[in-house]
Amino acid sequence: MNKRCYPGCANRFSNHLENRNFFYTCDLNPYHFLSFDQILAVKHTVDTEYSVTKLPPGADEDEVEMGLARVNPRDYIGRHYLNTFDLLIISMGIELKRIVGKEVYLLTNDRRLALISGKNLLYFPGPCSGTVSPSPNWKA
Repeated sequence: MNKRCYPGCANRFSNHLENRNFFYTCDLNPYHFLSFDQILAVKHTVDTEYSVTKLPPGADEDEVEMGLARVNPRDYIGRHYLNTFDLLIISMGIELKRIVGKEVYLLTNDRRLALISGKNLLYFPGPCSGTVSPSPNWKA
């Protein structure tokens, strides 16, 4: 984004937040943790460190690290995990999807978060990154 278009974008973004025109604020509550089982069931079957290295689940961590380095020298084991905040983000998206319906997207630049979020579009918020258009009806 260049300096010329930044003020207009910042004003529109602020307006969306203040008036909840496009963005909806969602407070964390204990019910968000109830979705973790649903998310983890997908997380443990998609692009795991074991599927990349072709090692059996439960293999030694050092062996996994070496296997990842063989496949891609820039890869590391943490890239294949979702942390607690990632789980909460998807879980909050699940709640928003229940509240507002189909048009809920997770705007992220995190490849793993987008990958997991895109695996169960019936319940999970759809991933939206720089390469994916959020909706044909979306207006900036």
